[in-house]
Amino acid sequence: MKLTSGFFVEPNPLNPPGTFSDTRQSFVFNLTKDGEKPRLKGTSDGGAIVRAFTDLKRHDLCDPEDRQDAIRFFCNEQLAQGRSDQDGRAGREFFITRKLWDVGNSAPYGHRGDLTTITEAILMHGGEARDSRDRFTTLPTADRAAVAEFLKSLQVLPLPHDD
Repeated sequence: MKLTSGFFVEPNPLNPPGTFSDTRQSFVFNLTKDGEKPRLKGTSDGGAIVRAFTDLKRHDLCDPEDRQDAIRFFCNEQLAQGRSDQDGRAGREFFITRKLWDVGNSAPYGHRGDLTTITEAILMHGGEARDSRDRFTTLPTADRAAVAEFLKSLQVLPLPHDD
């Protein structure tokens, strides 16, 4: 994901009105140079690259064709998530794409943690993810295993301790 600026600024234009009224607490943080490593990679135009392995969008994962399996994991949510244009709530079939940068050490999976393996999480996707899931299922066994191994390699490791 490319950011147009490598700076985090508070207050910022995305703050809802009235949420940041004390401007004496304003600050600027350079995401490419400040703070603990790893940092974001800066771009030549002053932006930054976030290797989040996500699109941060909401997707409809409910699939009427696979209702039996999907209803257990994605089509039975009781709480509406976030906001939508119609009634102020996103439908219960919409889920935001989780970050995958730590998928290798963040099991269990699924929006409620009810899936135990990466492969199981891929296979339970329907709706807008159906085509990707179907392409995964048609891969040779070794290629499916390679995809899972790549995803397992995406880990956030603990910081080393000074002893």
